[in-house]
Amino acid sequence: MGVLQGANIEMYLLEKSRAIHQAPDERTFHIFYQLLAGASLQQKKDCILEDAKRYIFLTSRKVVVPGVDDLSEFQATVKAMQIMGMSGEDISSIFRMVSACLLFGNMQFKQERNSDQATLADNMVAKQGRH
Repeated sequence: MGVLQGANIEMYLLEKSRAIHQAPDERTFHIFYQLLAGASLQQKKDCILEDAKRYIFLTSRKVVVPGVDDLSEFQATVKAMQIMGMSGEDISSIFRMVSACLLFGNMQFKQERNSDQATLADNMVAKQGRH
């Protein structure tokens, strides 16, 4: 009847610091790798996705997890989202947000002289996201 009867969480990572800093032999959020491995060419275009080596959040340690196939995990993630009744538009919006997190990591800020404010040192990453 479409009513959630139960759930099982197999893995989750909630520490927001993990996006910007990982311990040795640790990856950042799995969805970053899943999206980069599994997105179609159109999804990559829509999400402005590039090679994993281009993202500061991912380049410190591209850790391969033995037994984990990011492509199949991406497909399982999408299938789970569909089973939960999420629309294609909702799923695309979530993946654009994930991509935005990766792009945000590439932004470099500089502190304004004699001020607590910061500005973008180079706004090319910000311009990249405009459609």
